[in-house]
Amino acid sequence: MGIYITEFDTDKLKSIEIETVIVGSGLAGLSTALKLKELNINYLVISKNDISISNSYLAQGGIAVSLDLEDSPKEHFKDTVKAG
Repeated sequence: MGIYITEFDTDKLKSIEIETVIVGSGLAGLSTALKLKELNINYLVISKNDISISNSYLAQGGIAVSLDLEDSPKEHFKDTVKAG
């Protein structure tokens, strides 16, 4: 999967005015967005992917570690890096 940038006419783009840009849609970013909404501040949340692909969403309430004999430390590492 890749993201590709192509040529486009910036004069045809819709523009909006915002006061704050939040980079990241994990717990910290979305908590900030909720607070800004309470304060009636315009904001934009930018996420690298779908909201369900973040460490906060994928967290299981603790520190994850590969301990089981059936578990693979290499696959655990790959999953952690993918989520982060």
